[in-house]
Amino acid sequence: MNMNTWSIRDLAAACQGRLKFGAMPPVGGELEPVGRIVADLNELRSGDVYWELGGRQRPFAEEAFARGALGIVVSGRHVEPWAGKFAIDVDCTKQALERAAHAARRDFCGQVIVVSGTPFQSETAQFLESVCGITPRMCHGSKAHDPQLSAMLHLLNTDSLDDAVVCELPALSLAEILKQST
Repeated sequence: MNMNTWSIRDLAAACQGRLKFGAMPPVGGELEPVGRIVADLNELRSGDVYWELGGRQRPFAEEAFARGALGIVVSGRHVEPWAGKFAIDVDCTKQALERAAHAARRDFCGQVIVVSGTPFQSETAQFLESVCGITPRMCHGSKAHDPQLSAMLHLLNTDSLDDAVVCELPALSLAEILKQST
């Protein structure tokens, strides 16, 4: 199962959150499919799930509902979902995002390629297509959060039909790479 086939129940289970529906649940209830997951209100489209990441000056969950979000993932505060919407409350939104991305990675059958330290994503994509024979889906990180969070969000939004997903992370020293791989 990947993100494009996840239901609301699947998402709540993957991030180990507490699911709450509005006065009227979405049409499909717990089995309603979820759309894209975004953490930047500027990227939000109707039907998306808004993942509220910490460190913000003010909460944006209510604004996400007003912009058409099907659901939200929040931590540390009570949010009453609107009719036809849902909210998932988690202990820590960053850790919940990591858990959900791990579940999406486990279920993704394509190749995951991480490129470190290059600003040349189009050249990387061309190289992978010509040398490896795969058509990658490139991760274009949002400016609203760090590259690791962008990569996790990208993995959650990857289609099962994709051959590969390519995520760009900042250049790391050998010590940092070894530390993160343990």
